[in-house]
Amino acid sequence: MQVTITEKDENNIVTVTLETEPGRAKDAYSKTLRRLGNNLSIKGFRKGKAPVKIVEGHFGPEQIRSETISNEFLSELLDEAFKTQDLNVVHIPNIARVQFDDPEASVTIEAKVELFPDVTLTDYKKLKLTIEVPKVNIDEQCKSTLDRLMLQQSTYKESDAAIEIGDEIVLDFDGQYKKDDGSYEAKPGMKAEGFQTIVEPGRFIDNFLEQTTGMKARDQKDIHVKFPDAYHDMDLAGKDAKFSVKIQKVSKPQKPELNDEFAKLFNIDTAAELQKRIREEVTTLNEQTRKGIVSEAIIIEVHAQSKVKLSESMVERELENDLATLQYRNHWNDDQIKDYSQNMDRPTELAQARNKLEKSIIITSIIRDEKLAVSEEEVRAELGKLNLPPDFDMAKLDMGALVNRINLDLLTHKAIELLINNADIEYKETEGHVHGPNCGHAH
Repeated sequence: MQVTITEKDENNIVTVTLETEPGRAKDAYSKTLRRLGNNLSIKGFRKGKAPVKIVEGHFGPEQIRSETISNEFLSELLDEAFKTQDLNVVHIPNIARVQFDDPEASVTIEAKVELFPDVTLTDYKKLKLTIEVPKVNIDEQCKSTLDRLMLQQSTYKESDAAIEIGDEIVLDFDGQYKKDDGSYEAKPGMKAEGFQTIVEPGRFIDNFLEQTTGMKARDQKDIHVKFPDAYHDMDLAGKDAKFSVKIQKVSKPQKPELNDEFAKLFNIDTAAELQKRIREEVTTLNEQTRKGIVSEAIIIEVHAQSKVKLSESMVERELENDLATLQYRNHWNDDQIKDYSQNMDRPTELAQARNKLEKSIIITSIIRDEKLAVSEEEVRAELGKLNLPPDFDMAKLDMGALVNRINLDLLTHKAIELLINNADIEYKETEGHVHGPNCGHAH
């Protein structure tokens, strides 16, 4: 095979032209003939048993050549060309020309391909940085976790006292959302009577229930909130709203005693074993949180010191992938995602997509440069952690995609571990919240 490649343009695109040796297409052409013939019924022959010449005459050489080159044969030739020229291709925007006139002759293909971006990495084995990590009080966290478990098993007794976090309340509410012109409008679903809930952060609309604290039964109050940007109702997503609230009933939790009977509610034999299990889980969670903060901080540092030359088309594709993921997670139809796309802050979304993509490419470059690899044993170990139920239908899993995902996760983990192990890190313990992965804040 002869392969020529043009110089890369400003969008990381080159033109690859390949020409095969004569007769390279014969096997693929014959395979297409057999495939077409298997479903062909010709008078005088059993289905699928017509001679090759009859099949060829029925479909015509032009159609057979077209189907040959449009199937895996085209991918096979391109993959071979990319491999022989050591091209790291991320996208094929256009097949400009295909010349395939005779299976006995050579095949010529001309394709526009986008290559992996140019990356200039910092000396990532000599990083020096200070990382803020949360100051942890394991005893307090264990107590808070135990209190939460006891609250979940509480009974409730009606009270005339003011509402506190953890109380059960019954309320009426009548809401309106703020339209773009500044006026307010009611919407079905924003009004309810006798709504019963537990007052705790994160339940219902963000910062709604928290504003009921201090109120008592029969008290009334206006509450102002903002719906999340990714709220499932597109009319309300990102909108300010106000609710007229009346408290009907307040009930205080009556917590159970901490004893062996309480522990058995969680399939644990004794209260002492329950407390031990809580401490283990709290410790593990803190370690995972700290590791996540450190991992993110070191990726940000490498990113800040490195350069990635991205094409605008690659960033656009990344944003489109993000929108597709958002649509899937929120179960939006095509009209809903279209409405979201038209109303979003596109420059900001593109900037975020670029930032995420650059970091991913940097990690990929480190994996490649360090020749990091994952063993079959490591993949099997991760598959074993899925904890699927015994009756789970394995046919529902796309095993190839799952294994690829696990491979990528393990390789990413190894790359980050390499960065952390080689970095000179000063840890600074900080009271209160420290930004980290999944904290929900911009950083």
